[in-house]
Amino acid sequence: MKKLALIIALLACVIALSSCALHPVACTMEAKICPDGSAVGRTGPNCEFTPCPEINNSLKIWTDNDIKIELNRLDKINTVPNNLEINSKDYPKSLGIYSKNNLTLIEKYYCSDVCPQYGGISIVFENVSKEMCGEIKGIILIDPAWGGYKGCTPNISRYI
Repeated sequence: MKKLALIIALLACVIALSSCALHPVACTMEAKICPDGSAVGRTGPNCEFTPCPEINNSLKIWTDNDIKIELNRLDKINTVPNNLEINSKDYPKSLGIYSKNNLTLIEKYYCSDVCPQYGGISIVFENVSKEMCGEIKGIILIDPAWGGYKGCTPNISRYI
């Protein structure tokens, strides 16, 4: 009798588990560009786009003049011997939102060949590729030592 009850219980479990079997879903490899410039893909059983990150409305809105002031400050920091004081672990730093395109601005540390003697900080758009930089009419920053893409900066006259 106990064996029969055990067999019935096992059969019930097998039937219950087989009805709950997971069926993998393959989503298309599309990306949606979010207001902050980041991209999200499709996921889940309905292949819906992952929600975009919330834009922090408490972030500062940066104007061209704000950027010029910060670039002048960075010119002093990026000059030898001051650049030897830069702690690369402090970067990237989120600055805020650029007033002309609502993309997030960050300060990013770069170092070529010999660090920290040739290190410095630049203001760039967060998560903007070289291709996208052209589309938003930004300035592509290229590392002079190795020729690689460093980032995309707002296209403004540098000095006040």
